[in-house]
Amino acid sequence: MARYSTHSVALGGTRDFRDNPLSATRGSVQAVSVELAGGPFKGSSSFRKVSFVSSWYTPFRNGWVLATRVRAGAIRPTGIAASFSPGVVVDSAVARVPVGDRFRMGGVNSVRGFDENAIPPFGGLALLQANMELRIPILGPFGLEAYLDAGNVWARPSYIKPRDFTPRVSHQPLSPNEVRYVFGIGPRINLPIGPLRLDFTWSLRPFPDPKGTGKVGWLIAKPQFAIGPSF
Repeated sequence: MARYSTHSVALGGTRDFRDNPLSATRGSVQAVSVELAGGPFKGSSSFRKVSFVSSWYTPFRNGWVLATRVRAGAIRPTGIAASFSPGVVVDSAVARVPVGDRFRMGGVNSVRGFDENAIPPFGGLALLQANMELRIPILGPFGLEAYLDAGNVWARPSYIKPRDFTPRVSHQPLSPNEVRYVFGIGPRINLPIGPLRLDFTWSLRPFPDPKGTGKVGWLIAKPQFAIGPSF
C-alpha cells in the first residue's frame, strides 16, 4: 500500500439544546464543519470538505418522542490530480481523495440494515441522509422504536438527480445513484449509559452487493444490535 500524508485544518461548531445527549426527549442539535487539506499546508492530498448535520426531538403527551435528522456533505478535490485508489475501479474525482476522508454511510447509526460504511465501500464526494424515528415507551425502561432511514453517497455532487429520490417498491435492483430507503422496528432498553437496541430492517428494493460480486440482496428483517442512540 502506498504511503501518503494529509495536512489539513478543520473548523467546526456545534449548537446543542438537547435535554439529554444519551437519550434526548426534546430539543435539537446542529453541527457544521469545514476542512481544508493541502494547498499551503502541503501533504499528498488536497481537497475542501464541508459537512452539516441537524437533529430534532419532539415529545408528545403520551411519552412518545419523534426524532428526526438530516445530514449533508460535499468534497471538492483541488491541486494536483493524485490517485489514492491504485488498482481499484472508482470515479477519477473520488480517487483524488484518500479513502479515510471520503463520505460513506451504512450501519446502526446511519442507514440501518446495511453494514458499516458499505454505501459505497470505497466512498464518494457527496452525501445526503435523512432519518425519522418514533420512540415509544412501554413499561419502565422497556420501549419500542419504529424508523425510516434514507440516504446515499454519490461519486460527485453533480451526479445527484431529482429522479434518484423517488421511492419505489419493486424487484428491480437499485442503481448506484438511487437513494436507499429502509424501514424497521425494534425493542430498546433505556439505561443510564444510553439505550440498548435490537433493530430489524427491511428494504423497499434489492440492491447490488457492495463488494462487486454481482449478487443482489434484500434487507429482509436483518437484525442489528447497538448500544447508544441512533442519533
